[in-house]
Amino acid sequence: ISVGMTRVQVRALLGTPMVADPFQNSRWDYVYYLKKGRLRKPTQRHFIVHFDGADKVEKIDRPSQPAKS
Repeated sequence: ISVGMTRVQVRALLGTPMVADPFQNSRWDYVYYLKKGRLRKPTQRHFIVHFDGADKVEKIDRPSQPAKS
């Protein structure tokens, strides 16, 4: 995903967003899990795609990951 891509391109690459807020149409949230190996626990990742008025990617946020215990 890169700045300048359209909503259609983002949806084609990543699929339907996990959260598409009807009150804030310019933001899509994606949450996914990554598991490396059979015995390791999966790690959760989260990123947010922000769109501008022309429905193109304006910025991508990656919130900080939760601390491991």
